[in-house]
Amino acid sequence: MGFDLAGYQVTERVHQGRKSVVYRAFGVEDGRKVIAKMPTAEYPDSASLERLRNEYALISQFEHPGIARPVELVAHGSSLALMLEQAAGTTLREYLGGEPVSIDDFFTIAINIVDALKAVHDQRV
Repeated sequence: MGFDLAGYQVTERVHQGRKSVVYRAFGVEDGRKVIAKMPTAEYPDSASLERLRNEYALISQFEHPGIARPVELVAHGSSLALMLEQAAGTTLREYLGGEPVSIDDFFTIAINIVDALKAVHDQRV
């Protein structure tokens, strides 16, 4: 699966949607773990590229542990990739392991999500 992405080595696809794809990657020089988000189209239209630029500018405003910090926006062929800090820990899917979540865990997770959403809304987004 690995490929080079402007100084990062992609290791795994995390998610593929209709408009974007998300990968795990690491910096070739520093080993820094990142998440790369880019349009699914090999030749994305200008609106798709503008959405990534806007997302980068928008999330650059946030200082919250529940919101991924942007690292940089990099060119990749005729596209762009938004590089985000990869949070420590596991994904929610890995944490749940296909099992039902306990009510205590549910509320802990829900409160953390609501706290991050509040930070976004506090910035009038």
